[in-house]
Amino acid sequence: MKKSKIAAIQLNGKATWAENQPVIARLVSDAAEAGAEVIVLPENLYAMPANPHELLALGLGAEGENAPLDWLQTLARFKGVWLVAGTLPIRADGGSNEGKLWSRSYVIDSKGEIQAKYDKIHLFDVDVPPRRSAQSATAESYRESDQFLHGTELVLVETPAGRLGMAICFDLRFPELFRRLTDQGAEWICLPSAFTETTGRAHWEPLLRARAIENQVYMVASAQVGVHASGRKTFGHSMVVDPWGTVLANAKTLADCFVMAEIDAEAQAHVRQQFPVLDLRRLKS
Repeated sequence: MKKSKIAAIQLNGKATWAENQPVIARLVSDAAEAGAEVIVLPENLYAMPANPHELLALGLGAEGENAPLDWLQTLARFKGVWLVAGTLPIRADGGSNEGKLWSRSYVIDSKGEIQAKYDKIHLFDVDVPPRRSAQSATAESYRESDQFLHGTELVLVETPAGRLGMAICFDLRFPELFRRLTDQGAEWICLPSAFTETTGRAHWEPLLRARAIENQVYMVASAQVGVHASGRKTFGHSMVVDPWGTVLANAKTLADCFVMAEIDAEAQAHVRQQFPVLDLRRLKS
């Protein structure tokens, strides 16, 4: 059975694509040279503008009319790697969806061809309470549905690292999504993310490990990190977790970087055979 090296990129996303593009190019190049076959980029890789509502004006077209996506396809082909292209803000043109965006992730193969795309299902419409230690702070409010439409379709795709199930950031809090992906054969699940510093500190690692353990899958989570133009703080800690819940790699830094680990199909099969929780379920959807 095959072993595959997989990398998760961590990015302190800037306000414009012009600022983010060279950093992404460098990190993908470094990860490819280190032997990664598949590289996962974070959520909001295109831009983290000072005013989040600027994304509506920055919205991109879909395939064939999207220069950043074209560039990512060229990068994948030039470096000979598969890319999970984080998320891009894709215009939902026409009808009642006019003026809205999709938060869309693409899987691009090593020939630069798009193999899959996934629209984020669960949108981040929450008020994040301040940390208990920050008594004077106010809650952070996020309403992704003001700009974005939610996706409806589960997406799985065959990759050099095995069958990939696709998820994005806030999806992590909905275990039924991950179980359905597992039931459809997912061997690893990507999670491009921009977790807030507050929620990340409390829940990021526990949730990643839980989704890995209960589904006996590899979790590969790429994250935004640090302070962005809007003042928003993201948690980072890009991470790879194995099917036993062991953290194989963790970016414990505020810097732009990547982490890399090996996905071992034989080790995963051994865990599922020796500890067959997926077969022993009594309540199945």
